[in-house]
Amino acid sequence: MGNDEIGPEKQLGTIIMEFNSGSKELYNRRKVDLSNPSIKYGDTIFVTKQNAGPISSLEVLDMQFDLFLGAYKGSIKVEFDPFDNQVWFEQRSIRSVVDTGKIFVVFGCLSNATVANMEIQLLDISAPVDVHGVIAARNSVLDQPSCTSVLFWKSSVKKIEVGRNGVIPLLKSRVGVPLVSKFYVDVSLSINGEHYEGTVSFDPHTKGVYGEGVSIPGKEAKIKVKVKWDARKNSVFHTYDSVYRKWDDDEYDSEEDTEG
Repeated sequence: MGNDEIGPEKQLGTIIMEFNSGSKELYNRRKVDLSNPSIKYGDTIFVTKQNAGPISSLEVLDMQFDLFLGAYKGSIKVEFDPFDNQVWFEQRSIRSVVDTGKIFVVFGCLSNATVANMEIQLLDISAPVDVHGVIAARNSVLDQPSCTSVLFWKSSVKKIEVGRNGVIPLLKSRVGVPLVSKFYVDVSLSINGEHYEGTVSFDPHTKGVYGEGVSIPGKEAKIKVKVKWDARKNSVFHTYDSVYRKWDDDEYDSEEDTEG
């Protein structure tokens, strides 16, 4: 909304997906959480419902938005035609009711695709540990930044405790992946104050379970990514919601704003 940040007290609202075989809630925040960071232009609106996607065999999708205390209200309707061995994406937008900002929504439709069901585990945990950082998934075909799936995100002030089983609770654990692509999981985590960063890659399959340890230069691998592949039907759909701003080069003239 203009140059204003969307603070925790304004982040109430819902995003609901209705489609030919049912409906899902992507975002539902009814109570103020003052520990949430402010949302700024360029930030992702993280889903609040685990495993909100993907959706298989999609024909029609209707997304209903009522966000930020009514500042953004509207709907987006998308119709899909089946096609073979293609990946398609489109960007739509919802304007604020006073026309001061936009929410951009990127839709990705995958044909000849499979689903990655993921579990990410810390290895050799003898006692609970504090964890924060980011885990994200992407593929080599949908390489737009807005088509990266955030699986886990916690700041240092909202770190979580992971128990002895080592399993990290994910915001999203199921992602649609084209069979013709390479699938990547990027990890950047702080575990009890020690930083671990690396990437694992997988070749998509229609079924089977595969596991890979994250290779971290100079350190013994302590993070394992396990993927169970599940190709249900030919068409798989996934959504990505983000607040995004197209910057105007002449809009800012102060050194502080330029650096920001």
